Amino acid sequence: MKRTIIAIAMIFALTLVAVPLSSAASDGCPNTWSIDTSSSSGVQELLQAKQKYGSNMAMSDPKVEYSEWAGQLGPLPAPEIKWLSDENSFLYGKTKITTTYRVQLKDCSETVNFRFVRVWDERNFSQLDTAAFASNNNNAFLDFTYAASFAKCMQDKIIFLKKNFNANSKLSKNKWQVTWPTELQFPFYGGGSSSSKCGLLRDLMPVSLSPNCKQIVDVKGDPTNPSFVSFGPSVAIGSKCDYGFTTYVPLSENSKPLFGLFSLDASILKTTISCVNGKVVKKIVAVKPVCPKGFKKH
Repeated sequence: MKRTIIAIAMIFALTLVAVPLSSAASDGCPNTWSIDTSSSSGVQELLQAKQKYGSNMAMSDPKVEYSEWAGQLGPLPAPEIKWLSDENSFLYGKTKITTTYRVQLKDCSETVNFRFVRVWDERNFSQLDTAAFASNNNNAFLDFTYAASFAKCMQDKIIFLKKNFNANSKLSKNKWQVTWPTELQFPFYGGGSSSSKCGLLRDLMPVSLSPNCKQIVDVKGDPTNPSFVSFGPSVAIGSKCDYGFTTYVPLSENSKPLFGLFSLDASILKTTISCVNGKVVKKIVAVKPVCPKGFKKH
């Protein structure tokens, strides 16, 4: 989790407008600084202050807290695992993030907490036909041939994802789960070749359009210091989850493209349970199997 939080802070900082190192906002002791904690540029000023003072300034790793969960669909309940990646940006992009830094300067007695509140991702999504997306963003592809065939390539990829889900998903905690191909996994976006991403030069990213439909794994297995990774879809028994794709494209500061929408339907997936009544054992195969009257699940 620490690595994820630091990455969030670094990405956030790099997207902000730089301020001069000589800014008077960080002159004197931190309790006198005029850094605007209601402005996103304040985080950049704080990082610039660290550069200015160097080893004479102690600054903690950022502590990140989420609140007011919301996205393109409006307010939503918090996800099962309160952790955000780009796959969450449609559902939870409007979520409030409070980032707190603890700061102290050498020879200044007081330690000061700087708390910055921002919206996680202010951009909106623009839903596009897949062919129209490719036509409007030729420079995002390896060449014009890939751009022209992008819609067909994405259609084939979605057909594969659906077949893979139907054939290979396994039950875990009452959800059907399967692993995305490597190039679609977080944090491995871009891990495949350009051809595996249908010729895109940038990452091809799956986006969840339904809450709690991702397989999140704590790869460290340490509840006190988790490190979450998203490996693929996770669909409740008898339910359906919607997904789409996005990518980084030029001029996407104010909106993100959303294309290639598809659903994974677990209502057609059957599982088997064993039911016993004395020495009699019955196998029940159904979408949501239940034992007949007088039998108990073995």
